[in-house]
Amino acid sequence: MTPELRDLIEILERSSTLEERAGEAFSPSDSAALDEARVAARYSRWIARAAGGDSERFNSLLARRGLNPTLAKRRLTGQTWRGGDATPAWLACLADVVHCTDAVTFVERPIDCLAAPFVAYARQSIEATRLRLGRHVAAEVWQTFETALARWLAFPLAGPLGLELRVQAYRTPKLDRMRFAQSLATSAGLTRLFKENCVAARWAAAFTLRSCERFVEIMQALERDRAKLAERFHGGREFGQLVNIQLGLSDPHHDGRAVARLRFSSSLTLYFKPRRHATETRFTELCGWLGARSIDAPSPLITLDAINHLWMAEVKW
Repeated sequence: MTPELRDLIEILERSSTLEERAGEAFSPSDSAALDEARVAARYSRWIARAAGGDSERFNSLLARRGLNPTLAKRRLTGQTWRGGDATPAWLACLADVVHCTDAVTFVERPIDCLAAPFVAYARQSIEATRLRLGRHVAAEVWQTFETALARWLAFPLAGPLGLELRVQAYRTPKLDRMRFAQSLATSAGLTRLFKENCVAARWAAAFTLRSCERFVEIMQALERDRAKLAERFHGGREFGQLVNIQLGLSDPHHDGRAVARLRFSSSLTLYFKPRRHATETRFTELCGWLGARSIDAPSPLITLDAINHLWMAEVKW
């Protein structure tokens, strides 16, 4: 086993969830018997945070998940991955991210030094979609996605970076924060940081994968529905190139999906909603009911219902 693979497996083992530890892919490590004091401390913190220190209430919460104190403590011990299941996609992403460090040269803030390798990985992941859509999507749209991804990744990565900066600032009073962050953003530096912050690393990798999938879904839906969109929203005429997109305009739902706003070169503006049309249909019916009774009502919504998503014209109130 290579050192790099051993490091990745350690990240996988340390970031595994309680449900994963109950499966056949994991088993208690050989050192689990030596972890009694650490497990007791973890268990106490768990009770404090989940049940305010109330053991009886905590046991009730465990029972809802099919657990008891003995099983729960067993899952808090060190774990060994048996390798029976396929390697998780997020781990494969993380393995590639640690080699995408060339992008760090072009960043402006310390936090971007850690986000840039993930963004570079995302750029490679969606490249095939970008080439296929070609002239239908402006270059700024792809850049918008990368900028948004970097901003979202700042959340899980800010904690590990902040701790590293505080420790180093204590050792080096006149610390160059940017230069230090760049020194972390090497293959060796990222691997060390991810091992010490394995849950944040897992979260960032999984979020990057999910963000790429969701963005590509929108682009593919646009490509697939283009003729219907022209007929429904633009009088059958071509509505031009996608020139702007705003992502994350709603709380995530339907497995991390969110509403997006798309503006085209013809000035047509549409909303992409990752669900069917029930709410919009009811609203339009309400507008019709009010209008039939000579009651002032908003204009009915103009929508196009697809298999698992909805397009809606922008409403100007």
